[in-house]
Amino acid sequence: MGNNKKRRCYITVILLAVLTVVSGCDKVNDSNSSDANARASANDTNASSAIGTSASNGASDDDLTSVENSIANTDNDATEADSEETTADQYKIYKEYISPKKKDEIQLDSESESLYEGFLYGDIEAEYVSDGDISRALCLAEVLTDGESYTLTEIEEKLCDGCEYATDWIYENNIVEEYIDLGLDGTYELKTDIGAAAFNLTLVVKNIDGHLKICLAGDSWEKSYTEVLYSGEVSIYTVESYLKHRRETGFVDANGEYHFWYIYTGEAFNLYQKEDLYYNDRYIGSEMGLYVEAISFEKDLSDSYYYINIVDVDNNDIEENTNDPEDPYKLCREALEAEGKNVLTIEEIEKLQDEKHQEIGFDDKLYYYGEELKPDEE
Repeated sequence: MGNNKKRRCYITVILLAVLTVVSGCDKVNDSNSSDANARASANDTNASSAIGTSASNGASDDDLTSVENSIANTDNDATEADSEETTADQYKIYKEYISPKKKDEIQLDSESESLYEGFLYGDIEAEYVSDGDISRALCLAEVLTDGESYTLTEIEEKLCDGCEYATDWIYENNIVEEYIDLGLDGTYELKTDIGAAAFNLTLVVKNIDGHLKICLAGDSWEKSYTEVLYSGEVSIYTVESYLKHRRETGFVDANGEYHFWYIYTGEAFNLYQKEDLYYNDRYIGSEMGLYVEAISFEKDLSDSYYYINIVDVDNNDIEENTNDPEDPYKLCREALEAEGKNVLTIEEIEKLQDEKHQEIGFDDKLYYYGEELKPDEE
């Protein structure tokens, strides 16, 4: 696919991984890296010992060649482990760069600092704007009025009194304070996550001429996660089942306005199965899996554009053969089109995506922020 930034919009991901505690993953990665290095070191020692023993015993050329090949394989394994560790380290650097910052990492002006602090302590109100409300469980729209201002304490109380899911919302003493830069213009906005256990409320609050505005309200729970990046890009990841998931993506601009971009949906069929693959009662092939993925630029999914990816029983990509009349890609497209679905190539979808993100003002400066630090996915 050419562009790694675009590619992330199309790769199928089991999104439960998004909900994994990052620090725990880092510890596992560090442990695995140490184990890999220890194994490599031990193998080097054993291989060297084997050469010495073979030579002193008058080993044959074939025996020596076998040992040398073993050393080469060990070196390759060690190199691969080092490469994986380097990629993981680089991805961590990239992720930290595009993520919200702690207060001591930025230079916040005194007025904003005072206002944001007052909001977090429940002393200063912020205006609720329904256009930026993308919450689904902790539904602010059910308890707040568009255009009215509330303190954080009032928001918490109203949610607890009027939202059925808020009974499991543990918000007291569970506030994370971070900062983002909407529009990358050098001013900073408060991004706060409130809650623990079952539910979490995410708010983005902006100082506009001494007045606070809630630009974005989102939430997270067991199977859904709201992510806000430093540049203002927003994604809502949702796992509908083990093989079916979706993501809504948009961004908050420099003026504090939320813009919906697209919804991605993905569903997998027949993965890791040594069985025939059928779609819409149409035979596609044997011992292969299918990913049916789509993007829509309408929240009701009325204009969905589909594309497919077919894999072998080990989940490795199968290349399309345009010269084969029975090629599984051709058969699958026909099955999708028989359902009335609009099937495009990835290149065509990328073009639509490019046109749309420019149209809504999500320019390249924001879209590609930090991309130079991202390691190659291949």
